[in-house]
Amino acid sequence: MRIVAILFLSLLSFQLFCQNDEYIVKLRELWKITGENKQFEDAFQKMMEFRNNSFKDLKDAEWDAISPSIRSDFFAILERSLKPIYEKYFTLDEINKILEFANSKAGKKFLQGIPEFTKEVDVFSEQINDIFEDIALKKLVSIKKVRESISADFCKKYKTGEFRFKLPNGELLTIKRDENSHTEYRGKSFAKYRIDWESDCSYVLNLLETNDPDVEKVLKGKKIIAVITEHTGNSYQCLTGIEGEEMYEVVIEKVK
Repeated sequence: MRIVAILFLSLLSFQLFCQNDEYIVKLRELWKITGENKQFEDAFQKMMEFRNNSFKDLKDAEWDAISPSIRSDFFAILERSLKPIYEKYFTLDEINKILEFANSKAGKKFLQGIPEFTKEVDVFSEQINDIFEDIALKKLVSIKKVRESISADFCKKYKTGEFRFKLPNGELLTIKRDENSHTEYRGKSFAKYRIDWESDCSYVLNLLETNDPDVEKVLKGKKIIAVITEHTGNSYQCLTGIEGEEMYEVVIEKVK
C-alpha cells in the first residue's frame, strides 16, 4: 500500500510539474495550432481501443474508472519526452516567435492551407520523374543523333585551332587548342588544361595550371565534360559542365 501511495504521489508531482512548465505549456499551444495534439489524441484512442479489446473481461465501469489516469499519465510522459527534442532545436523565445507567427493572419492562412498545399505538392512530385525523363531523353537523343550525323572528319576541325565564346557576363573568352592541350584566356588570367578526346565529338578537360585562384579552387582535381551536339559554319554547340554536375549549352566559334 505504501509503495502504491509513493507511486501515486510521484506521478501526481510529475503531472503538476508538466502543468507548470512554461516550455511544455507553450508546446501544447503550438500542437493545438498545428494539429499535432489531434494526432496524439487519435494515436492514444487507437491504443486504448486495442487494449480494451484485449481486456474484455473488464467491466465498463472499471474501464471508465481507469481510463482517465491512463490518459493523464500517458500525455504527461509524452510531453516530458518530446520537450528535450524541441529544446534541442528551439529556445523558449523561438517557440514564442513561432506562436506569434502562427497566430498572425499570414500564419493562420499558411497553416490552414497546408493540407491542400501538401496534396498539390504530392501530385506535382509524381510528375517530377516525367519532367526529368523528358529533359534527359531530349538531350540524350540529340547527342545520339549528332554521333550518327556528324562524321569524325568534321569533328577533327575543332580538335585544334583558336576559338572564342562569350561568358554569361558578356566577357570574351579565347581558347588555343592543340592535340594535347586546351588553354583559355580571359583578360590577364589563363587556365591550361589537358584535353582527352573520349570519342569523335566529345572531350574531357583536366586543369594543369592557372593564375586564377578562383578557377583553381573550383576546378582542381575535377573533370570538365564537353559533348558537341550541333554545328553551323565555323561554330559548334556543346553541352559542357563539371562531371556529375549540371550541364550547360554553349556555342564556341572557331576563328583560326
